[in-house]
Amino acid sequence: MALLYSIHCCLFHSAGIGILATDGTDIHGHSGKTVTITCSYSWASTNIKYFCRDPCKDSKVILVKSDQSPRGRYTLKDSGKGTFTVNITDLQESDSGIYWCGVERSGFDSYQKVRLRVSNGKNDA
Repeated sequence: MALLYSIHCCLFHSAGIGILATDGTDIHGHSGKTVTITCSYSWASTNIKYFCRDPCKDSKVILVKSDQSPRGRYTLKDSGKGTFTVNITDLQESDSGIYWCGVERSGFDSYQKVRLRVSNGKNDA
C-alpha cells in the first residue's frame, strides 16, 4: 500500500486577494523628516518589488515600484541580495498607517507588513 504525502501552504486572504504575508515591522518617524524602511525577501532577486498603502488591493495604492522612476516623496532601491529599501521624505502625520512591502511572484505576491507612526516631534524626547 503506497502512502501519498502532500504539502499544504497556508494562504492569508485579504479583501478577496490571496497573499503570502509575514509579520510586520514597526517604524517611527517625525514630521518633515525622512524615514527608511528595509524590506526583506528570498528567492526573488529579479522580481519586481513595490510599496503600497493598506489595503493594497489594486495598482492605485502602489506608491512606488522597482521597475519605475521614483514617484513624489517615495523611492525604492533593490539591493538584489535579499533586501530593498523604501525612503519616504517630508513625512506628515497623515502618513501614519499600515503599508505593505510587496514582491511580485507567479501565483500570489508576497508581502511584509509595515506599521508607520509619524509624530510632530514637539513632545518627543
